[in-house]
Amino acid sequence: MHLTKELQGALKDCATRQDRSIDELIHDAVVEYLARDTAFADAVRRGEAELKDGASLTHDQVGQRLERFLRP
Repeated sequence: MHLTKELQGALKDCATRQDRSIDELIHDAVVEYLARDTAFADAVRRGEAELKDGASLTHDQVGQRLERFLRP
């Protein structure tokens, strides 16, 4: 993997501040990225399934719910 000198420096600084290795930081960043990507894909699939099942709200219904929520 190619990292610019600037990114290498930033990783080194971050690792030093956290008393961790650069490898640990990169590993954790990749794990977090993949978890977020999976969560996003799952949310899209759930949304598509809800649309298919007719469980979606119209624009007006969303507006009405927001008005009720924001009303004092």
